[in-house]
Amino acid sequence: MAFSLLIIDSHPVQYRVPIYREISARLAETGGSLHVIYGSNSSVRGAMDSGFGQSVTWDEPMLEGYSHEFLPDAESASPSSFQSINGAGVEQRIRALSPDAIFLNGINHRLFIRSLITTRRLGIPAWLRSETQDHAFARSRLKSVIRTVIYRIAYAQFSHFFPIGQLNAAHYRAHGVRDDQMTFCHYCVVDRFQGSADELAVRRKEKRIALGISDNRIVVMFSGKLIGKKYPAVLIEAWQRLPRERRADFTLLFVGSGEQQAELLTQANACGAPAIFAGFVNQSEIADYYLASDAVILPSRQMGETWGLVANEALLAGKPLILSKYAGSSVDFKDFLGVLVVDPTPDSVATAFLNLASQPKGDVIRNQMQNYTIEAAASAIAGRCEDV
Repeated sequence: MAFSLLIIDSHPVQYRVPIYREISARLAETGGSLHVIYGSNSSVRGAMDSGFGQSVTWDEPMLEGYSHEFLPDAESASPSSFQSINGAGVEQRIRALSPDAIFLNGINHRLFIRSLITTRRLGIPAWLRSETQDHAFARSRLKSVIRTVIYRIAYAQFSHFFPIGQLNAAHYRAHGVRDDQMTFCHYCVVDRFQGSADELAVRRKEKRIALGISDNRIVVMFSGKLIGKKYPAVLIEAWQRLPRERRADFTLLFVGSGEQQAELLTQANACGAPAIFAGFVNQSEIADYYLASDAVILPSRQMGETWGLVANEALLAGKPLILSKYAGSSVDFKDFLGVLVVDPTPDSVATAFLNLASQPKGDVIRNQMQNYTIEAAASAIAGRCEDV
């Protein structure tokens, strides 16, 4: 029998939309269907992103290749808080569509809770894929107990779960989910680094020339929001810890924007650090910055980095990765070739800088990412549809 899957999502997200396209194509092969309901169109119309400190509109097609619709108040809703995506009207749409299963991308918006309550009333199986884990924040014992009770009650309403990684799976287990209720659906990004070695080398050279970087410099790239949680300042602080004779070997490349940008520029100028600030770079152009780099760093503090998709992009690009032990992906990637998991302190990061020369690069790193692709994620979800 053809399977009908309904996905409820807060807004079109650049790393989830490609999965929807792939699932839609796979279900269509067996006469099945996929439909997505969004509570907000903020990422399509353009909206202020407080982390980047500017209005952001992703420059890739977000609404092509799969069936979708927006709820009536999508134009005014934005994913900034639990109440900010109300989800008015979602109950009626679920009843009208009457899917075989409903797939939620979290329980952190009122939209999701309204959808879950409706599915329970109608007897529709509910599936969950979220990024929640138990180590992203330091919490008091009281908060941990209250949080555990809430999650145990919420997760009892779902029939199946799709962990994005090891910490996410451990979180589910700790809150009453059995292993036979889980199918791994790893966090993933679009592979923007396909092509021959010669083609990639040309792109690398062209971008380095455009950035004014000479061939002999070791470029360490930070990509993301320039905010305290991400700790971009540690690149400059680590550079200052390097032996003086080694400092001239490195260039620090900051790709992104945020509240700390001016402060970082001042800090780099004050100590003479060779830093380049590229500003916000959209999805269609970001790959060439990875190619121009020699290593990537994700130095997040213990302030909510539940995964860190920069890590995926770095490894797909075949680049050595300096990865904070507080990034959720560190547990999954810690044994990968080319990955240096560090305590995000200036001394530890400086040591990692000096160890980059001994790290592998290219296909040796890239070939480890077979389970972290759009196709693998779509296969996990479509496969569950087939099993049911």
